[in-house]
Amino acid sequence: MPSPPSPSPVAAWDLQYRSAVTTLQGDVSTVEAAEPTSSGDYTDVVGSWEQLASDVSSAQALPAVPDATVEANWSDALEELAGAVVDWLGSLTSTAPPSGTIADQAQFDSGNTLFAQGVTDLATAATAVAAG
Repeated sequence: MPSPPSPSPVAAWDLQYRSAVTTLQGDVSTVEAAEPTSSGDYTDVVGSWEQLASDVSSAQALPAVPDATVEANWSDALEELAGAVVDWLGSLTSTAPPSGTIADQAQFDSGNTLFAQGVTDLATAATAVAAG
């Protein structure tokens, strides 16, 4: 009896690293659902962004996706999400009172723009990886 065909290189990458993709998708959902207090204090939201930063860092250490187009989307997503975290967290005040309010609106907006781009590229990469 012939052996089953080997999975494509992208499918093999997906089998090994799918949990990283799923983790980032969960982080994105958590960040999207996080809300500041009614006074505009984002302190309670910071942990969601810090978790995203940690998981992006872990994903950046993975081997490249063995398809140039998919890898470009994956790398773009990781770079954009990492940049979003830096801009978003950097836009908040770090001293009381209150410590989680927006101090730099342009940087805050930049973080949100990079986040949206990263989410789009992550979705594109995740779909392509899952298709193998």
